[in-house]
Amino acid sequence: MRIERIVISWERAQHVAKHGVTPGEVREAVERGQVFRGPNSRSGGRTYIVRGRTDAGRRLKVLVRPRGRGIAVLITAMDDR
Repeated sequence: MRIERIVISWERAQHVAKHGVTPGEVREAVERGQVFRGPNSRSGGRTYIVRGRTDAGRRLKVLVRPRGRGIAVLITAMDDR
């Protein structure tokens, strides 16, 4: 899957803030990251994991759900240890 645009809702922005991640960092990591198939969600939908770095070099793991045509919706993001 190629991600050209990521949709970050207000609720998801608040959620990733609890992990100390900003929406800008999510976008940076997704832009530079590598995409892997993730687990199926509880609702049965496909998810993907993006592992990438921010401009500052922080490594993030970003979980997204595809929406189609290169668009993905943010589920969560956290430090990639």
